[in-house]
Amino acid sequence: MTPHAIVVGAGLTGLGCATELASRLPVTLIDRIPVVGGETGWHSPDIQRLAANAESKGVRMLLGATGLRWEQQRLLLASPGSISWIPGSVLFYAGGIRPATAIDVHVSGDRPAGVIPATVALHLLQSGIRLWSHAVVVGASHWAAETAHAIHGYGGTVTAVVTEGSTPGWADRVVTDASDLRVTGRARVDALHCTVSGSAVAIPCDAVILAGPCRPNRNITGALNQGPHNVVFAQPDDDVAGLDRYEHGCRTAQDWIQNQEGLS
Repeated sequence: MTPHAIVVGAGLTGLGCATELASRLPVTLIDRIPVVGGETGWHSPDIQRLAANAESKGVRMLLGATGLRWEQQRLLLASPGSISWIPGSVLFYAGGIRPATAIDVHVSGDRPAGVIPATVALHLLQSGIRLWSHAVVVGASHWAAETAHAIHGYGGTVTAVVTEGSTPGWADRVVTDASDLRVTGRARVDALHCTVSGSAVAIPCDAVILAGPCRPNRNITGALNQGPHNVVFAQPDDDVAGLDRYEHGCRTAQDWIQNQEGLS
């Protein structure tokens, strides 16, 4: 098979990765929405410039198509009205980031309604849906400040719970160096419990919003781990912003090329 790269995710990271790869081999860039840009948005002048540059380098774009399964050097794609396999010798995944889950940040206890990731909380708040008045935000990623601002806009209060010493300025109350996080509540969360300096602390609340460290999305069957099946994760796993994500995608592609005999 002629080497052919598939890049999933047409945000800044994916555009950087695809453009850099296109200097050495054919590249297909895929995204589930019908435009490039990801969370940056298709209307961004940077996105429009970088997308035009990618196409000028020969990057083939399949937009409005969702990658489902990676196996035997091919990717199963679903798009409106069709489902098909496309061949590829290597899969680069740049499908965005998400907040750490309750398991990731070691939150134990009950699993009532009201324990939600910050990305979902933001979507609800920005849609005009207010489901809580006294929220606990766990973590200090960029989603945390955005969520707190939205909650304050609806007249709610925010308690920030951070596991390392930091004092975010967006909260009404800050609990630092918290450990042993535990949720209580039956139908709905009623408190987050934690340990601070050896003492038990209970924080009454009607929502626990998870805004902890960033984690890369990994949602293609057969491509959940990097390594033996020609899968490379291009998405940064920290809070990299703006054009730095594009540069990260470029560097990921460069590193891969340098390790491929006959391409570097």
